Amino acid sequence: MPMPKTERGKEFGERRPTLSDDEIAAAHSQGRSVLSFKARNLQTSEESIGMIAIKLVLANGASEIVIVDQLDARLLHAHFDMANKTGWKTETAALGTTRH
Repeated sequence: MPMPKTERGKEFGERRPTLSDDEIAAAHSQGRSVLSFKARNLQTSEESIGMIAIKLVLANGASEIVIVDQLDARLLHAHFDMANKTGWKTETAALGTTRH
């Protein structure tokens, strides 16, 4: 998906983090997979959504609230859509009783 030519798109590109295999393995071993979540639209008016608040509940018992704007949501949607087209062929990330 091409990056929008906006100030927000520029900021997204400049602050884009790296994500190494070691970081992913550490998150997995620390139980940082999502077990459940609750999302709520943050409306700017009756017709418009400004952002989406998402509370993630992790396998290690922690929870985290993140705010997603339209750019983030579109890029995440494109990523999940690509994963769905490729096919989810692995087990659930969490270990033990959290497997489906």
